[in-house]
Amino acid sequence: MSTRHRRRIYRTAGRIGCFGKLLIVFGAGIALLLGKGLFDDWQERREQERHLRNLAEAEGELRAFAQEHLPELQRVIHGFESEIERREAMLGQLAEDMRRLNREPREDPDYRRWSAAVQKMHEELDLLIEKRTDAFLAFRKFELNPDSTDDAEARAQRFRLAQDAAKEGREIFERLLREAGGG
Repeated sequence: MSTRHRRRIYRTAGRIGCFGKLLIVFGAGIALLLGKGLFDDWQERREQERHLRNLAEAEGELRAFAQEHLPELQRVIHGFESEIERREAMLGQLAEDMRRLNREPREDPDYRRWSAAVQKMHEELDLLIEKRTDAFLAFRKFELNPDSTDDAEARAQRFRLAQDAAKEGREIFERLLREAGGG
């Protein structure tokens, strides 16, 4: 900062008087508080982004594991995900059309039935993902101690449960599709 510029600031500060200086200090305090709030918001967003990246990485590992070790379960999970996405898009379009025509989607029995079917698909998908996660963790534990017969049996049991869940999930998926009116 040049000397000329510095003198101008000092002269202006001298002219504003005591009340002006108080306003400047008060304004600086407000700015600090706002700055802290903005910094806290930024930190929180950064933490959320890191958490979402970790979740995405974990999901990628789970998918790769299931693709290799439990392909039937992964196919059923993928089928649920695809069908849920497709039906949610169709329901969203139907709701938009109904609102444009001054109808309330939640009052329509067909809309409610289809929404309930999608919700049931979400619940079943969550159960299948939980089974996949259990099998993955059993596999990781087995990797730590591959000689343990207890761990090997527990791993085999988790895999059997995951495979049974895949069969049951496929049956539930097909039943839900029939109940919801096919495809």
